[in-house]
Amino acid sequence: MTGPTPTTRRPHPTPACLILGLLVVEGLLWLSERYQWPTWHKGYAVLTAVATVGVVMIVMLGWFIVALVFRWRFQFSIRSLLVLVAAVALPCSWLTVKMKAAREQKTAVETINRLGGSVFYDYRKNFFWLPISHAQPPEPAWLRSLFGVDFFHDVRNLYFDNRLTGLVLKHLKDLPLLEELWLESSDISDDGLVSLEELQHLQLLRLDRSSVSAKGIERLQEALPNCKIDCL
Repeated sequence: MTGPTPTTRRPHPTPACLILGLLVVEGLLWLSERYQWPTWHKGYAVLTAVATVGVVMIVMLGWFIVALVFRWRFQFSIRSLLVLVAAVALPCSWLTVKMKAAREQKTAVETINRLGGSVFYDYRKNFFWLPISHAQPPEPAWLRSLFGVDFFHDVRNLYFDNRLTGLVLKHLKDLPLLEELWLESSDISDDGLVSLEELQHLQLLRLDRSSVSAKGIERLQEALPNCKIDCL
């Protein structure tokens, strides 16, 4: 005589599964921006992560309301709650870091422009000769009005033909992706060159009528081996 056949429990989705999926999406978005695969427009990955958190929270709220109406099981453990807190905090912290970097770059750009320099963002770096109206940022205007152009673009070129001040050198560290730096009619010295050693993406440095020595140039070239230095 055989006993009753045990019933198999069919798996059903839980809030924990949704939270785990959210963490996976956030991790993939971070990796895609970190390694540029696929190539993300700057700022879009973090905004997508924040938007994903918003969508998940709306889905969970709707799920909870439907569960109350139809008396479905809606189990939410303490562990799931802690994971949810982390899943929400991570993209918010990521967004905060990006906005801080954008504010620092904006301050640097405003200071350099006020002191007589000219900066070019990545969407204009190959079109210096074009009027600004012909080289507009590609992102929607409403996004740019919310976060600013510095959130979506990096300064790649800087031209400065006035007396170089310590304030300008101080703000160069806020332009970490600078690729070309033209310093004409400047009085930069060997001590000032030390401030340029942090610009690891620099590809071209032009020094015109400066007071740097051959030893200072050699030291800078060792710090920036991929940078071409023209000293006139």
